[in-house]
Order: sequence, then C-alpha cells, then structure tokens
Amino acid sequence: MPEISKYRLTEVMPVGSRSQLIEEKVTHNESSPGSEKFSTWELFPGQKTELPVINIPINLPIYRMSNGRTQTMQLEWLSDNGANDDFFKNGQEDIEAQRQQHEFLFSQAQREIEGSTAKILDVIASQGQTEPLIISKQGVVLNGNRRLAAMRELFTEDSNTYDNFGNIRVAVLPPLSEQEELEFETRLQMQVETRLDYSWTDEAMVIERHREFNRTFEQIKAIMNERRASTVENNLNALNEGRRYLRDWLKKPHAYTELADKEQIFKDLPKKLKDKSSEHQDAIRKIQWALINAQQANQLEGRIYAVSNCVLPRAPELVSRIVGADEDSLDIDELDDLDFEISGQDKAFRNFADSVTNDSEGETVRVLVTEHAVSIYDEHTGRQSAETPLKNVLRANAILQGVQVSQAAENTLEQLSAQLEAIAVNAKNLLTKVNERKKA
Repeated sequence: MPEISKYRLTEVMPVGSRSQLIEEKVTHNESSPGSEKFSTWELFPGQKTELPVINIPINLPIYRMSNGRTQTMQLEWLSDNGANDDFFKNGQEDIEAQRQQHEFLFSQAQREIEGSTAKILDVIASQGQTEPLIISKQGVVLNGNRRLAAMRELFTEDSNTYDNFGNIRVAVLPPLSEQEELEFETRLQMQVETRLDYSWTDEAMVIERHREFNRTFEQIKAIMNERRASTVENNLNALNEGRRYLRDWLKKPHAYTELADKEQIFKDLPKKLKDKSSEHQDAIRKIQWALINAQQANQLEGRIYAVSNCVLPRAPELVSRIVGADEDSLDIDELDDLDFEISGQDKAFRNFADSVTNDSEGETVRVLVTEHAVSIYDEHTGRQSAETPLKNVLRANAILQGVQVSQAAENTLEQLSAQLEAIAVNAKNLLTKVNERKKA
C-alpha cells in the first residue's frame, strides 16, 4: 500500500478537450434508456436532481483548487516555499499546482477518517469505487477529490490489481456559477458524517468565502447545516483571532497548524472581547497569548481553559495588580485596584499590552501575567489551599533558575536589575513572615 506519492500527473488536458469529451458522453447517457444516474438533494434545496453518470479516463479530471479541506495546507505551503499568493488560486489549469494539490489530497486520503480507524485509501483499495465522483462540465472535481487521489495512487502502484481504476465513474453537474458551486460543495460536505474531516480553520474559511458572496450568517447557517447563525459568526471571528495570534504573536502568518489544538481557546475568545474598548481587547488578547505560552511550558498544569475562562473576564483586576507592582517600568500613573477612571484604565490596558511581548524582553511581564492569573484563578474558584503558597514559591523559583542573564539584551539590563532587586525585597519580606509563623 503506497505511503509516499508515486503518481505524477504528466499533463493537464486542455479545458476545451475535457469539455468536449464530457459533453459527448453526457449526450450519449441522456439519450440511452436505463443509463446510470446519480441522485442528489444538495444541488437545489428541496429538489431532487438526477445527474448523468459517465466513465472517463482517470487522468482527465482535475482537482478543485478551492477545495475546502486543503485551504490551510495551501497557505502554509505558499509561505514555506515562497510562492506567489495566486499559485493555487489561479493555478487550476497549471500542472505544477495540480501536482501539489494531489500531494495534499493523497496525504489526507491516508489519514484515519474522523471518528473511525478507516482510511480513504484503504477503503478504496478494498471496496473499489462505490459511488461516482461529482464533476463540472469542465472536468473539475467538486466532490471526491481525496478519493480520486487515492485511486490514482493505487492505479500507479499496481495497474493490474487496480485496472478498474483506469476509467472512473463521474456524475456531471449542469452549468453552475462559482457561488452555486461553493454552495453545492458546502451542502454536500457539511453533513454530520463528513464535516468532521474539516479542520476548524478550513471550515471557518468556507464561511469566509460565502461572506465574499454577500451571504448573511443566517443564510450560511442553512447552507452549512448549522443550528445557529451566531455560531457561524463566532467561528469566523475565531479564525480572525487565530490569524491575529499567528501574525502578531508568533510572527508566522500562515502557520495554521499552530491553531489545530487551540480551537476552543479561539472560539471562546470573541465572546470575551465583545463590547470592550480596543485597549481592553488588546489586553485580553495578550493575557490569552501569554497563557498559551505558559501552557506550552507546562506552567499551568493543563488548566488553560479553566484559568482563561476565570481570568479573561477579570482582565482589569490582573492588569491593575501588575501595574501596582511595576508602575515605573510600565509608565502608569497611580491606580487603585479596579477603581481607576476609564481614561486611566485604557491607558493602563494600552501600556500593559505593549509590555507583553513574545520575546526575551517581555519574559518578565509574561511571568507576572502567569503568576497573577493563577493567583486570581485560585482565589475566585475557591482553590486557594494551604499548599498554594509553597506551590507558588516553587514555581517562581523554577522560573528564576531558568533565566539566562547572558542572553539578555543590553537595553533590558537596567530593568532586569530593578526587577531582581524587587524580587529580593519581596523574598526577604516573605521570609520574615515565614520565620514569624515558625516562631509562633
């Protein structure tokens, strides 16, 4: 069974030749009594449509470049290979773009189907082609791209065993606009059993494409078989928040794999940003991003969702704690916890957000964010216990032991020195209190 792609497209048949051959076979199908038809209810809602089924050579159809399941893979590939942004968008008839799209689809055909241990490649190998692919009159595959990639690989691997894949069955659509093609693909592939194969970012990009055709969230809800329009809108907002994280925090705008395991984080975030000032929103984002770093460094003990849900709505409390502890370095006027005026609050949020960065210079503030976030979580959830002080000191000590002064930038040494002196004072005060407790 192939694992590495062996199929290599040698040419893309000109669209005129594809269309002519397909039209001839469709005409023959429609004029022949008892010829095979494929029934679908997804083309025109509430209406059953019979599509003619024909046999065509396996190398004739071409992959759809705007396939919903490959959007993030395309973006990452463009970034990694320094290719033009329109390589795939305008490359549907280009042999190199078709070859790369095959690689994406074949890799997906070898993955276990969501909710099952089966793989499309294995199913095709054992069962053959059980239902036709669905193509346009120009030979573009709207449904069945992964199955086509699997059949092409199997036929290349062993043309004797899989000789039945030399010609494949396809159902041919009537002429459709680009918007109609998108809506048909979405209705067909957003059923419960198939939509699981979409990454959350790919699904959100499908929503984005529908919005480009001026579809309302209510209309997209119906097309996507979703229960609420608000869910559709939130999913698109989550994608935009994920993109902001990639661009502004990781400095990797197309690294969508970084978002794969953070779906709930970014789907929860838009609700926490709603009706907040832009300064407040930026502060919340920076807290969330710093907590992601802490989670990846095993500093949250797997509690990022619980800590985020508790702390993000209390962003003013966390910011005021940090501001109160470090007014000079953040250049903030004196502020009372949670009681500062809105103008002062926005200034605090703005300066706080500016100070939380994903580099060595922002490490001190990121540590403060994590420590105060955990403290707020413990306090507000009643999880403060007799062991918490020791845990906090152990965590702080472990972080300090990991600080590499030799790597600090020259322009941070003064601030670093001031922070260490403050830590020494705090440690001395805590030690005094501990000794007093021991004597008592």
